[in-house]
Amino acid sequence: MNLPLAGGLFVCKYCGQAITGERIRKRLKGGGVNEHVYYRCGNDEQDEAHPKLRWKAHALEAAVLAQLNTLKLPDESVTAWFRTSLRAALADEAEFNRRNQAQLRKRESELQNQSSRLLDVFLSGTIDKQTYEAKNVQIREELESVRGKMARETKVNEDFIQMAEKAFDFAQDAAKTWLGSNSQLRRELLQILSLNRELDEASLYVTWAKPFDSLANQAVLKDNRGDRI
Repeated sequence: MNLPLAGGLFVCKYCGQAITGERIRKRLKGGGVNEHVYYRCGNDEQDEAHPKLRWKAHALEAAVLAQLNTLKLPDESVTAWFRTSLRAALADEAEFNRRNQAQLRKRESELQNQSSRLLDVFLSGTIDKQTYEAKNVQIREELESVRGKMARETKVNEDFIQMAEKAFDFAQDAAKTWLGSNSQLRRELLQILSLNRELDEASLYVTWAKPFDSLANQAVLKDNRGDRI
């Protein structure tokens, strides 16, 4: 790819236009050609309020690397703490889901018993058909709702925990992976990790995808407070 960071990977923070690339070649007095790659806003109809947005390739790559480094926790003790917290959070969610499932199963059993008792009452002639059908519809609707919630419940198991830890490891190695990858893999890396990547004339702004946004937030908190989070 001749201009690896062009093609919509970044957008202009001012107008939302995709960032495009250009290759500038200048002939040297002693012969040969000096070549530079720049990235700029692709909006060719900018108004007067639109700042000039033009990045040298090496500056944009350095900005990307700096952003990727915000995902990396500062030392092994913080990394170990984050892993422990991650497992604890997932374990808490698993326990919440377990209790919720138990409550749903209890309610399902109650509704099934209500339906059986209602039928017995109807067959005994205590209530008329219209009353029976109306009440039976209510029970059936709630029963369907309960079963739907049971089916949608997220199961947090060991495989899910391992997947979360792999995502964490992936983020910790993101900057290193960027340095060792070709243009295509670099694009894929950014697209996996982030949702939006905006440029103004001086800064790169990245909106991280979940769960990577949590890691970036840890770095911000540490920088602001100067102590461990």
